[in-house]
Amino acid sequence: MQTIYKEHADRRIDREREDGSSYCDYFTLDVKLYKEELSARDLSLSVHVLVSEYVSYVGDPDDPKVSRRAMDGTTRRQMKVFTGGPDSKYVRRAIAVIDSFKEPK
Repeated sequence: MQTIYKEHADRRIDREREDGSSYCDYFTLDVKLYKEELSARDLSLSVHVLVSEYVSYVGDPDDPKVSRRAMDGTTRRQMKVFTGGPDSKYVRRAIAVIDSFKEPK
């Protein structure tokens, strides 16, 4: 498979404890777009695969109730497969995923 688009983004939210010290919640997103050309006899088909991996490190790492999640992170992966259409259509879709992560509503 050919990699057409690849981008990494991260963001953090600063938090403060009751004693005045601070920590942060940290989020990352990796988006990759792959393309494969398939052909059999007289048929040719392009397949695009959009893969996103979201990792969040949320919570106070010094709090024993949430320290493992805060230190190891929580991962969500999503994969979408599309057939046909130009590369630019799917690159725009991948960019939209990254942009929505960078500018949360």
